[in-house]
Amino acid sequence: MTKRQEQYEKTRQKIWETGKALIAKKGYDQVSIADITSAAGVSPGNFYHYFKSKDAFFAALEKQPYDDLASELNALPDGTIADRLTYYIQKRFRFLGENGPNFTRQWIRHASEPRYRELYKEETKIDSDIHMIDGLLTDAVAKGELSPETPVHDLSRMIVHTLFGTTFYYCVRDGHVDLEEWGRSLAALLETTIFRS
Repeated sequence: MTKRQEQYEKTRQKIWETGKALIAKKGYDQVSIADITSAAGVSPGNFYHYFKSKDAFFAALEKQPYDDLASELNALPDGTIADRLTYYIQKRFRFLGENGPNFTRQWIRHASEPRYRELYKEETKIDSDIHMIDGLLTDAVAKGELSPETPVHDLSRMIVHTLFGTTFYYCVRDGHVDLEEWGRSLAALLETTIFRS
């Protein structure tokens, strides 16, 4: 990597971390691009060099963990469906819990408001979650961990809707919900009911 490329990445990361922290602290609507660039010590032009708008910035913030999670799931050693689903649920909730209820409220808005859909050229967050869970369950059917009659898509949707309901509840309770503990409980419930051998 050249010095210029290193500087490019360093500046982008500074904007990324600063903006994420400000949104987590103050809430999306209370943070402007000027706030982000001032706190990061960069010009507004630098911000627009990396991101088209504040909405595009937030979309990138929330998309990255999904991309990382998909890669991590593919790289996991062969575990059971319960192991893989537990990993997925825990990682997802850890990300939201670490970023707090202000960040998570905007995360839900981006998932639910039609005006944000154009930011997601491929899939919405809900579609992405369903797609990932579908993949995990389909793989489990192929490995014989689940019955061939398992209603994979319906089960995926139910799991994702439960995850989003919990995420919404976390916001309503202003973050006073232990998402990781709840994720462990959900994974254990799924393992002892649906995924038991």
